[in-house]
Amino acid sequence: MDKRESIFEALKQVLYPGFSKDIVTFGAVEDVDVTPNAISVKLRTISADETVLNAMTEQIRKAVAPHAGDAEIHVFYGGTPHENTPAESNNGTPFIKGALPGVKRIVPVISGKGGVGKSTVAVNLASALLRSGKKVGLLDLDIFGPSVHVMLGIKQRLTAEDSQI
Repeated sequence: MDKRESIFEALKQVLYPGFSKDIVTFGAVEDVDVTPNAISVKLRTISADETVLNAMTEQIRKAVAPHAGDAEIHVFYGGTPHENTPAESNNGTPFIKGALPGVKRIVPVISGKGGVGKSTVAVNLASALLRSGKKVGLLDLDIFGPSVHVMLGIKQRLTAEDSQI
């Protein structure tokens, strides 16, 4: 077993936050790069909570340390294998900074209960921002009963192609 494979095996000891599955089985590990001076573990963005990211980074470093020797251990979250962007503080927001290129701010309109007017608030908020000169995008994630398109008078219906909406 080469060093890269042994590191993947070691990462199977690190549990995905809030679950009983490890980060490798869960598919959170995108890649592991091994050079004589560094080991880089690249993960998909798994949380926006800085405390979770810090805890995960510590667990990963502990799991990889026996295989590192004198090499530095680097842990990266998010981005593509070409970007390799290390985790950085998100200043307390629930979103990863830079996750959507070209998007300055995200304003979620959420509730744990249906029928409370989330779509109405979202459409009115987007409309008000648009009238004030802002560029606005609106995403209705209610796949079982989307209503934003109705409120905005959009006649086009959702279509599926190759099992994708």
